[in-house]
Parts: sequence; structure tokens; C-alpha cells
Amino acid sequence: MARYPASAAFSPRVVKSNGQQYYRARNRLIGDRFRLDGPPRADMLIPMAVGAAVVFRKPVFDALSGFDENIFLYFEDVDLSARTILAGHGIHHIHDAVVVHSEGASTPSSPRIIDFKAYHFMKANLYVCRKFGISYNRPWHIVSNWGKLIAARLRGDTDAEITARARLRALMER
Repeated sequence: MARYPASAAFSPRVVKSNGQQYYRARNRLIGDRFRLDGPPRADMLIPMAVGAAVVFRKPVFDALSGFDENIFLYFEDVDLSARTILAGHGIHHIHDAVVVHSEGASTPSSPRIIDFKAYHFMKANLYVCRKFGISYNRPWHIVSNWGKLIAARLRGDTDAEITARARLRALMER
């Protein structure tokens, strides 16, 4: 943190259990003004901190009002990163700090968990788009998820069917 006093947040190199680096090339909530061409290979400013591991300067975190309590699950890192950058602060990737992220390992998969995650993913997605004034073509996404539901049913892919149903449920709510 002392090395980069102009940055408010710091994200380590996040590595998946298969060894691949996990990163976000852009943050759609701030548009295309800041995009990475590939995974960071050295300390550098990035468009988004990965929520799996991030450190904030407390005064900035407090000034931004911390996490948005309207986001129950998913997109909280996207939202907080966007607010950080829009407030004029940097987010720094720290390449020599490494965190291994075992995606999904904290909760065993089950139909109920798949439904829960897919529903909350869509609800949070809709919320952050509305919050940042980003157009979200709800009718197109409804039609798209109906198509995914039918295709999953035809393939016998129960998990994909549950995901499409949960997302449709979230899309149909007002």
C-alpha cells in the first residue's frame, strides 16, 4: 500500500485451482474507457478488483459507504470497483501477492444451490445495471433464457435447466 499511495484498493494475483490466472479485463459499469489486453503480469492499475481477495484503504472504503447492502450476492466487487474508479481512485494489481481461489468449493453443488446462485446472480445483475444506468434488454434476456431452458431440457441437462428457470424467475419479477 505504501508503494502505491494513489491507489485505494489492492488485488492480488488470483489463481484458480487449475493454475490459470483469474482476472477481469474490464468493468462494464465504467464502460470501455479502461480495459486490459490480457492478465496482468506485473504490478499495475486494473479496472476491477476480484472479490475473492481485495484490500481497501479504510478511509476510502468508508467514504464510498462500503458494500452496497442491496446486493446480496454477486456483482458486489464489480459495483465497489466501479464506485472506486468513478470517485477518482486507483485499483492496483499486486502481482507477487498470490491467492488460490477454489471456485465454488465452499458450497457443494445441489439443485437447490444451483437455483439459489442463478437467481441471485440475475437479481444482482439487474440491480447494478439499473443503478449505473446501463440499458438491460430484459425481453431479449427472457427470450434467451427460455431458449436455454428448452435446449437444456432437450439435452437432459438438469443443472442448465435449473439455472435458466432461476434466471427467468428473477427476470420476471419487478
